[in-house]
Amino acid sequence: VLVMFVVQRLEPHFPQASKTSIGHVVQLLYRASCFKVSKRECDSSLMQLKEEFRTYDSLRREHDAQIVQIATEAGLRIAPDQWSALLYGDTAHKSHMQSIIDKLQTPQSFAQSVQELFIALQRTWDPAQLVVMSMHLDRLANIDASPDAKCPTWQQLAEVITSIKEVVSGLIHYLQQQATCRDSNHNQKHSLQDRCCEPSTSQPSPQITTTPTHKYKTSMCRDAVTRSYCPRGNACTFAHFEEELER
Repeated sequence: VLVMFVVQRLEPHFPQASKTSIGHVVQLLYRASCFKVSKRECDSSLMQLKEEFRTYDSLRREHDAQIVQIATEAGLRIAPDQWSALLYGDTAHKSHMQSIIDKLQTPQSFAQSVQELFIALQRTWDPAQLVVMSMHLDRLANIDASPDAKCPTWQQLAEVITSIKEVVSGLIHYLQQQATCRDSNHNQKHSLQDRCCEPSTSQPSPQITTTPTHKYKTSMCRDAVTRSYCPRGNACTFAHFEEELER
């Protein structure tokens, strides 16, 4: 009844509004406990929007937060600017989406993200050598954030602060590397295009063929099997996945 009422109200101005699209929005808001529900015996329940959600901004934020939470629970990792493009059609709402992601972050989700990062590094052979931060990320993921946790010693506090410094420095270095690689690839592409357009006057150079030396991995890495990630990364002489053994 509620969905049909909204569809009929929107129909003169938004003919594309459908029971399906409106139903999805109502379902998300109901999942977020935005409604005050009054149950009636032998009759349908009454739903009323709570006072704190009666402005567009607060309602839209709760709607967006539910979508991000569902995606996060499903194991999807999407950047704030991508969320903005998906939900608003532009990147102007990047900070809005970042604040939602930050609010949904928990110690458990951080630890899970760290584990997923190391699994991804193994699959991509860790070209940026991010595995060097494994000890620091593990230390941060193991922080007990519960109110009943024991107060850390000065030594533990110093180690955590050092780990934060190393991880942030590693992130900055990684982003700078990515930017440099993008610029380099962009310049190489334009340089190649320029050379293709120029008439060739030089003789073609003879091709030199070399026989590559292959190394085969014939058994599984114990760290990858027991701990889900290997601290040696690409330098490890053992396989991390079945497909490596097959290769």
